[in-house]
Amino acid sequence: MKFVIVGTGGTSEFAGLVDRVVTLGRQYHVPTPCYDKVAAFGREHNIK
Repeated sequence: MKFVIVGTGGTSEFAGLVDRVVTLGRQYHVPTPCYDKVAAFGREHNIK
């Protein structure tokens, strides 16, 4: 397991739990409407 401190520019929990799911959904052509909404919220509020 790899731990990275977000303050140092590492990947956040949001990126791993939301953005990664959206990316995989697009890659494998699986709809992820709820994750898409959460990802949009994160982008609007500058959550990385």
